[in-house]
Amino acid sequence: MSRVNPFIYGRPLRPNEFFDREGELKSLWNRILTNQSSAVTGEPMIGKTSLLLKLSDMESFKEANGLDDSEAAKFKFVLFDCMTFETWMNPNGFWRKVLKELKRGAGDDTEFQKILERFEGYFDTFEDRKDFFTEIGRKGYKVVLMLDEFDTLLRHQNFKTSSFYGQLRHLANLTDGLVVIASSRMSVSELNEEGRGILNVGSPFFNNWIEFKLKGFDLKTINEFFNRSQTPFTDEDREFILSLAGVHPALLQGIASTLFEAKSRTVDPKNARQIVLGEIPAKFRQYFDDIWERFDSAKKLAAYLVGIGDMIEGPSGKHYPNPEIERIRNELSELNVEISELLSLRPVLNGLKELEELGFIYVDPENKEDYDVTSRAFLFWLEDKMGEPDFNPVEWAEDLGFSSKERKKLDSFVKKATQKIKALFQNPFIREIIVEFIIDGGRKFVM
Repeated sequence: MSRVNPFIYGRPLRPNEFFDREGELKSLWNRILTNQSSAVTGEPMIGKTSLLLKLSDMESFKEANGLDDSEAAKFKFVLFDCMTFETWMNPNGFWRKVLKELKRGAGDDTEFQKILERFEGYFDTFEDRKDFFTEIGRKGYKVVLMLDEFDTLLRHQNFKTSSFYGQLRHLANLTDGLVVIASSRMSVSELNEEGRGILNVGSPFFNNWIEFKLKGFDLKTINEFFNRSQTPFTDEDREFILSLAGVHPALLQGIASTLFEAKSRTVDPKNARQIVLGEIPAKFRQYFDDIWERFDSAKKLAAYLVGIGDMIEGPSGKHYPNPEIERIRNELSELNVEISELLSLRPVLNGLKELEELGFIYVDPENKEDYDVTSRAFLFWLEDKMGEPDFNPVEWAEDLGFSSKERKKLDSFVKKATQKIKALFQNPFIREIIVEFIIDGGRKFVM
């Protein structure tokens, strides 16, 4: 095995490392060429920033769209990470920053340089900016303004002004010199709703953006991911990674990276996998924390119930000669009945549907009425999270309008489930059974 770990986790992929998303790239480049703004949305670490970097890579842009150097030079890509904007940043500072980046990237384009020089000191009013983008559009230039983590800009204390977003929309819609590509964890409809609340206006500012929602990889892409890495992972290794990571690109990179490093420390496949399992709670906690923060109460409650069901399914489905373990098995079987009843409540059903659309859970192909989490690594995070003060399923039920009787039933279930799961994971014998089942259960999805 190569000594260099080929898997990238914790940073965006560079253009030469990027793969897949051909459909999104083709459509977004076409919209750029035809003066249409767009939004790239998706869950944390799904690949939004990596996609923006690929979109703005000039060599990729030229090759994919059949442009020569002079044609491609008419497009001026400016990429901002809105999370880096300091507290003093304001709309005028934003536009001055745009102008500064355009000067930096002008190169030896003397015609564009002259336009920039003419607007030096005259870029602080809407009319100035309208004149600028109208002129460069008339001369065939186009600024492609890429705003990564756009939802953070919407919440910035100095950008809670409807005039900024109204002007941004006007310049992109009614001049030929500006195209906006935004990325956000929020959907366009959520951005519009957030804008109404923050800006206290009724009109949606972002309904001119066509949304490209990034989802997890399909199995064909995942196989390409493994093949591109040129690492001698066995079929069992691949199944192990996929069962833990599911279809999320960042988790695939992260679990594969962790296994690669573990295999360099031991030749025993079982030991290598145990190393990975031991590192999951600490290494991927932030990822699941970020995902969880994006979930509303319906998705949280649905994910919690499906996760608990997955954790107890292994030991509850086996028979053991030890009477104490057999008693635990019977108690877990009773919890499964309660999970089924809770999952049938309408607010939870809505959460299940949304989680399935996100690819966070899937229908068990062996039992169409049973759901499983796509990423089995989530179960280790869930076990670690249970019992923490801020992890309160009853509060989510209250948000969803559960009746007093339903909340009491859920509260009783949560207390029993927390106690049993913690006890099970502390029992080495049972923990091993659970871990084996978690990994084996993921293979249903692989198949």
